[in-house]
Amino acid sequence: MNRAGSTQLGQGCYIRSVVRVIVLKSDEQALSLEEAAGVVTGAANGQIISRDDEALLVEVEPASIDVLRVELQGWSVMPQGSRTRIPLGRLRAT
Repeated sequence: MNRAGSTQLGQGCYIRSVVRVIVLKSDEQALSLEEAAGVVTGAANGQIISRDDEALLVEVEPASIDVLRVELQGWSVMPQGSRTRIPLGRLRAT
């Protein structure tokens, strides 16, 4: 038996392929944070990694990104990019 979005390791053992996605509220008329979290865990079968007042960091299968974009009107849904170190310059008084 093959499962969509999964890699079979052995008999009955699967690894699920997931991506981290940032879900950011972009419209005041959009669903509440709790409702959006419900869409992530329900319709998209995802897991919430972190949350704040108007954003969620979630793990979902790659195919679920489109589900989130359709279901979460008024929310921006963006795959998390790689982290980039930004050097901080020193302030100098002249």
